[in-house]
Amino acid sequence: MNEQAANALYEAERKGVKQIRGELYDGEGGFCTSGWLQHVGVDVSALYLVPVAGCPLCGAMKQTMHDFPIEHEHSLIVHLNNDHGLTFSEIARKLGPDAA
Repeated sequence: MNEQAANALYEAERKGVKQIRGELYDGEGGFCTSGWLQHVGVDVSALYLVPVAGCPLCGAMKQTMHDFPIEHEHSLIVHLNNDHGLTFSEIARKLGPDAA
C-alpha cells in the first residue's frame, strides 16, 4: 500500500469515519476500507498490481465474505477489513510503506 492510501486510512480513523463490512458504503457515512479509499480519490487500481500469496495473518487464500481469491493487495485489504475486522489504521500499519 502506498503512502497516499495509508495516510487516507489514518485520516479516516482520525475523523471518526464509521467503518463497515461487506459493502463499499452504507449511504449514512460508513465506508469499508476500499470504499473510503475510492471516496477520497485514491487510485485503487494500483492495489491490483501488487501480488500477494494469501493472508499473512491467517494464511487464507480466499476471502470468507465474498469468496474471492486473495491474490493482490486490493483483495487482501478487503479480506482484512471484512474477515478479520481490522480498523482503518491497523490495515494501514499492516500494509503501508512503514510495514515491517
